[in-house]
Amino acid sequence: MLMMEGFRNRPLRKLWLGQVGSAIGDELFKIAFIWLAVGVLGADTGYLASMQLAAGLAFGFFFGHLADRFRPDATLIAVDLLRAILVLIPVGFFLCGINSYPILAAVTIAMAALGTYFEPALLSSISVLVTQPRLLRAGNGLMSTTYRLARVAGPVLVSMLSGVIPVFHFFTLDAVSFIFSALLIRSLHRNYDEGCMRGREIPKKMGVIRTFREVRKHPDIFRALLVKTLGSGPWGVVYGVGLALLARGLEQEGLKAFGWIMASYGVGNISSALVFGNIHRKHSEPWVYIGFGFIGVSFLMISLSSTLPWICFFSALCAVGGPMNDTPFLEMIQDRFPHRSITPVVRLRMILDSLCTLVFTLASPILFKSFGVRGVIGAFGVFSALLSLMAIPTWKTKVRGAS
Repeated sequence: MLMMEGFRNRPLRKLWLGQVGSAIGDELFKIAFIWLAVGVLGADTGYLASMQLAAGLAFGFFFGHLADRFRPDATLIAVDLLRAILVLIPVGFFLCGINSYPILAAVTIAMAALGTYFEPALLSSISVLVTQPRLLRAGNGLMSTTYRLARVAGPVLVSMLSGVIPVFHFFTLDAVSFIFSALLIRSLHRNYDEGCMRGREIPKKMGVIRTFREVRKHPDIFRALLVKTLGSGPWGVVYGVGLALLARGLEQEGLKAFGWIMASYGVGNISSALVFGNIHRKHSEPWVYIGFGFIGVSFLMISLSSTLPWICFFSALCAVGGPMNDTPFLEMIQDRFPHRSITPVVRLRMILDSLCTLVFTLASPILFKSFGVRGVIGAFGVFSALLSLMAIPTWKTKVRGAS
């Protein structure tokens, strides 16, 4: 299997282990934060999520390129340690019996801003640590499983520990995971030194506007980027707020129900990643759109489901569409752009995703209050499914080209 080649590579394996731990901690933080916020703000949680997105968007657009001046390992370690400190701040307030919801909101906004530096540096790290093209692909596939594994492990841990420890101590576990990640990255210092000597870690310094113009030169990538951008908004609302609101309306224990819904998504996500990360595709672009077909149909069925098992089932089915569109899109970028340009393109994708999700999230409180949680999820399902129709003309083009 392709990803096993990456796992057998010692530097990639250590980087992967650190990111799995960090991603699980992130998932604990995310679920605990959403649950606390929905309990206080209800549908208005969308406004708080919008503030997070706006912070990430602003930092990515105006300051994201500053991280290109530093080695990727230095950026990753600095971000991990800063996030570990940040998530412990609200824990201290909770332990003192002080209402720390405003502090928690500020912390999540700062975390979102720091996150704009992390993913580009992580992708740069893969090209620093390995040189062979096949191993590079294996590393990409391996890293794509980190947050997908976390989507299984995190919710399961929440469901198991929700009655054992206070919700705010999930933030403590998140801090531990960040420190674990930083230590493993620090242990790869010599490997990063060797990569730096080859000069492969230095990305091409391009601003957002210049990167956008470069992407426009590749119509297939630009088209796929546009569809992924439009699809990110509905996904962000449904999984950022909608499912938590839906879980609170179920008769089962709320937080545990939410945990199982998210865990089901994680199972489908990692299963799909293991399949799509290990197969070779002759044509990548059509799969980007087909993935949104899975997401759209699943959203629609979730809105029509009234019991937890069916919601969990369609949540898992929805997750299949994630790797189905993410992995082929990354392959398209790697095939068309040199390594030094991948970081700016990834940053552009993150900025556009944040912008679209921000627009949808700002509208979500009004939509939820006007049409109900199930109505909004169902409408977003139809919208996402329509995006998959883009696969028809692209698939026909590929077939004609092959003949």
